[in-house]
Amino acid sequence: MKRKSPPELDTPNKKKKYNPNEDNYFASLGRVHFKFGKYEEAISALSEAIDLDPNNAGYFSSLGASLSKLQRYEEAIVPYKEATRLDSENAEYCNNLGYIYFKLQRYEEAIVPYKEATRLDSKNAEYWGNLGYAHFKLGQYSEAIVPYEEATKLDSKNAEYWANLGYANFKLENYQESANAYIKLTIIDPTSTKYWSDLGYVYLKLGKNKEAVFVYTKLTKVEPTNVEYWVNLGVAYFKSREYEEAIVAYTKLTDLEPNNVEHWANLGYANFKLGKYQQAVDLYEKARKIDPQYVLNKISITIIQSTDSIEKVKEVIIKFIMPLNKNILNFSKDELLIQTAKTNIADSIVKYTAISTIGKNTFLDKAIQMYLEVGTEESLTKIYKIVEHNNFSSEKQAEIYYSVGNKYFSQKDYNKALIEYKASIKLNPKFLDPYIKVSSTYLALGQSDKAELYKGQAATLLDKALPDLLDTEIQEQEEFMDLLGNI
Repeated sequence: MKRKSPPELDTPNKKKKYNPNEDNYFASLGRVHFKFGKYEEAISALSEAIDLDPNNAGYFSSLGASLSKLQRYEEAIVPYKEATRLDSENAEYCNNLGYIYFKLQRYEEAIVPYKEATRLDSKNAEYWGNLGYAHFKLGQYSEAIVPYEEATKLDSKNAEYWANLGYANFKLENYQESANAYIKLTIIDPTSTKYWSDLGYVYLKLGKNKEAVFVYTKLTKVEPTNVEYWVNLGVAYFKSREYEEAIVAYTKLTDLEPNNVEHWANLGYANFKLGKYQQAVDLYEKARKIDPQYVLNKISITIIQSTDSIEKVKEVIIKFIMPLNKNILNFSKDELLIQTAKTNIADSIVKYTAISTIGKNTFLDKAIQMYLEVGTEESLTKIYKIVEHNNFSSEKQAEIYYSVGNKYFSQKDYNKALIEYKASIKLNPKFLDPYIKVSSTYLALGQSDKAELYKGQAATLLDKALPDLLDTEIQEQEEFMDLLGNI
């Protein structure tokens, strides 16, 4: 916010015949120098005047003004402070002192004299505006509101005051008040695209999408190559569920910025929302060539937001999610992309099983397997959620925790592996495999005594299990001999 410069030199109250021995002469001489931009000479003359009359507030104020013109702000503080001391009821002197502190970026100190100026002259819009801006620069938006409201009341056509009032309210999430300020700005200056754009963005924040469409349609006609306007128009159409119109906006964006992955992905998503899955797949494929990771993350969001209709989710998975992610699995060598694609497929399966019981256990087994293949902490956490939200038997849960333990073991995270193996044993004490793996894990940790303990427990369990194994029809002789050979 710009502020008018401090006032020029004070004119003496009475005209006198110039006399080199009187302060009036030097003050008048200083005023002439100031008028013609000879500020150093003005400073010299005013200093003489002050020596002759050290109680004249006007001389000190004029000296401060001359120093300010030379950007000698630190030096200007003393004469301005002295002017306010000598004439404490002069609002302009207070305002000028605040201005000097403001120029030095000492905003906290500027607030004090600015506030005093508004007290002394509450009808001066500039003083209120300056006080508001000092708060504004400190990020004190709540404190800036009242000064700017007063400033706009006193000077209702000052665009700067309205703009800062609108922005302060925006930062405080007072979006309706912000919109009111920006509406006023578009009336003051209807040709300013910035004011219209700010108003449109506030409309989006308010959920007034129709109004935002109006604003950004207007702006795209004024500046048809402005990417920001087309992006926000697309968002406004999308939030209004006018997907056909959103497609037009995003298509324009792909023309303006053909290498921007977001434009292609948003265009694909708009087609997806209309059920045009093949078009969506084709567009996401174009986006994938620019930034595969971004596209896969976008698909992940699509999975989460899919409707709870069984047929709809099934259609989305078959026609949209699977084709895109299988392309990654079939053609990419980027391990991170492969992991993301597997996660997306597993997520979609879990989403489907949440609303359909058809083949549920088989599908969940597949999802668990894919999460295990990914092996990240996030994917393994998703396995726990599957267990938590599904009524698996204790035997089934034991197998799952055992598998998670194996993943941690393969990553050499032995302590976490032990936790999973022991959880498996607790759920199914007759499950032999985790005993063996606990023994192996303790060996890997160098704890042979504990390894022997679990090895012994495994042997005991195996002895008890042999009669059952003999009676099992599917147990072939060759497998049994191998088993005996390992005892």
